[in-house]
Amino acid sequence: LLSPPDQSYGADVTPAFTWGSVTARTLAASAGVMLYHWELSFDSTFGSIRDSLTTSSQTYQLPANRALSTCSTVVFWRVSATDPAGNESLPSAAARHELFAYGDMNGDCVIDAVDLSLLIDFVFFAGATMPPPDRGEMNCTLGVDATDLAYMIDLVYFGGPAACNPN
Repeated sequence: LLSPPDQSYGADVTPAFTWGSVTARTLAASAGVMLYHWELSFDSTFGSIRDSLTTSSQTYQLPANRALSTCSTVVFWRVSATDPAGNESLPSAAARHELFAYGDMNGDCVIDAVDLSLLIDFVFFAGATMPPPDRGEMNCTLGVDATDLAYMIDLVYFGGPAACNPN
């Protein structure tokens, strides 16, 4: 599984999923098009599948009508393959991907004074760690700094614009 990689973070609600080809060592060597079965779940055991697709491509872009929520959503994805002879591989190990909303520092789905306090701590006191590092990005300058604080103050206390999404 190439992208998004395991243990990754992102704010894109329609991520593109990319995986590598299956080798002859994985399935019996045979000529023809390999079919890949892609699955997405909120459950690491895949007890419930949110989305699935069978394709000959090695990439899949989640469409807008199947967009994910950025409210601290964790998804797991995996791929299996079937060769032209019908030999099916076991699914790959699942990759974990977490979505977030820019400015939501504590992942509670609300941008408020708590998030502002965490961002102040991060910017001025090298305090709170931010997984992912750009979670405090508010103004699309592609770096978390004091200008993001000003933007968040405007949002929290004066009803200013929502955080941008640089994706």
